[in-house]
Amino acid sequence: MPSDDHSLILCVTNVAKDKFNIPSVGKVIDAIMVLKFGRPLDWDRVSGLARDGGFQLHLKVFLVLLAGLGFAVGAAPRHLYEPLGGLRGAALRQVIADFRTYFPQELPMTILLWCEMTICAEPFVAVHNTGLRLKGLFWAMDGNSEICSFDDKSSADRQF
Repeated sequence: MPSDDHSLILCVTNVAKDKFNIPSVGKVIDAIMVLKFGRPLDWDRVSGLARDGGFQLHLKVFLVLLAGLGFAVGAAPRHLYEPLGGLRGAALRQVIADFRTYFPQELPMTILLWCEMTICAEPFVAVHNTGLRLKGLFWAMDGNSEICSFDDKSSADRQF
């Protein structure tokens, strides 16, 4: 069982992976439960895990989201949930509005990509992921089908 610090970090990274959209609602609820009913968090440790893992932005966006929804983030250091400005702030305000109305409509792919570019991934990662998506439009990606083929008797003998 992960510590409450790690549980919160897992929720944060999974919500960011889900682009702060409909699939992330359950993980937001899980995080609220950890914050409300779990042991007091070691915010230095939480912040350190986010820094070491390269997802400080995700932690901040997540805590600003919770604060924007009216949840008291309590003992978290103020710098972790200060409102964001610029393009990130605009994207996050839309996410908060969607959470408040429980996603009245499914977002178009362009908006999801915009969220990924501004609040869900570091710029290099977002550009890399977009490149992979574009590449996938022109070249089929078949995953590991050649390695895991059950039709090929020799596939069981292959070493990975």
